[in-house]
Amino acid sequence: YFPIQCSNRQRLLAWLMHQKRDVAAQHLRNCADLPGFSPFYRDCPQARKTADQVVLLPTYPRYPMSEVEKNIDAIRSYFAVEGDDATAQSGNEHQPSPARVGRRGTREE
Repeated sequence: YFPIQCSNRQRLLAWLMHQKRDVAAQHLRNCADLPGFSPFYRDCPQARKTADQVVLLPTYPRYPMSEVEKNIDAIRSYFAVEGDDATAQSGNEHQPSPARVGRRGTREE
């Protein structure tokens, strides 16, 4: 898998899955926040942030380049629709409509 980081992972994942893309959330944990590691606790805000924001893109040995390009197009279309708000909003807001974006991430009016 190829990891990418997005501040609104749940919203990006919902968008990509709606686009029928093969993606997954990374289930990393910030060990500093786990009870089993409490004797070693340190405040690790970057590890916490990363644990909440990583998305895995597939890189299977026979994963075709055409599918990689579709993933790229879908990610670009997400950010074309969401713009700068993609990093500032929580995952509970309105889900954007994929129909508003063309294949190459350009807005369709």
